[in-house]
Amino acid sequence: MSDKRALLGAAGEQLVGSYLMQRGFMCFSPLAPSKRDLLCQIGDRIHGVQVKANSRATKDRDRKQKRYRFRFEPGKNIFYSPLFLPIFACVGMDKQTILWYFNDGYRSHFNIVESAMTHQAQEESFGSLLEELNYHG
Repeated sequence: MSDKRALLGAAGEQLVGSYLMQRGFMCFSPLAPSKRDLLCQIGDRIHGVQVKANSRATKDRDRKQKRYRFRFEPGKNIFYSPLFLPIFACVGMDKQTILWYFNDGYRSHFNIVESAMTHQAQEESFGSLLEELNYHG
């Protein structure tokens, strides 16, 4: 991974951790190398968080709208276990926005049109994630 990509990833993880802590959730970076970028305590459970960050949406030749593209796969056709890693965070760094997804164990690619990366969508997706995690704090 290039230094620029590593810095982008670290910045995305910091944004996600800050978001969670501002809402009263404890958030930690694992001390040892891990597939989990962050660990977050939501209610009485610790959940793994995988963060993917893009600096900006990109234009595809065959599409009208720019898209953010996120891929959550540790290897080709290998999916993260929802028990091990239930939270996916897709970060649009140019908009300082996070879209949250519950890992169902089947979906690993997220293509998000630029107009959908909004703060309203961020709050709605986080609320949906909390419901999937059965958190009603």
